[in-house]
Amino acid sequence: MTAIRDSELHALAAAIAEVRHFTAPADQALSAFFRLHRELGARDRAFIGDGVFAFLRRKRSLETLAESNDARKLAIAVLVREFGRSLRDLSPALTAAEDV
Repeated sequence: MTAIRDSELHALAAAIAEVRHFTAPADQALSAFFRLHRELGARDRAFIGDGVFAFLRRKRSLETLAESNDARKLAIAVLVREFGRSLRDLSPALTAAEDV
C-alpha cells in the first residue's frame, strides 16, 4: 500500500465536513464538492467518495473512535478503521500532534 498524502487527507476531511451536515442528499453534496474542486483527479475522487460513504455508514462509531467531531480526525478514523490503513501509511500526512 502507498502512503497517504497530506492533500488526500485534507480533501477527504473537507468532503466529510461538507457532507455530514446533511443539507442535501450525500451524492448531491459530494457532486457539488467535486464541482468546486475540479483539480481532483479520478483516483482522488474515488478515494474521497469511498471515504465519505464509509464515514456515513459508520458515522456514530467513527465519531466515538475519533473522540471528536473534527473532520480531520474523522477522516483519520475512516482511514484506520474502514480502510485498514496503519499509522505508518498515514505518517506523511499527520501533524506531530496527531502522530502517536
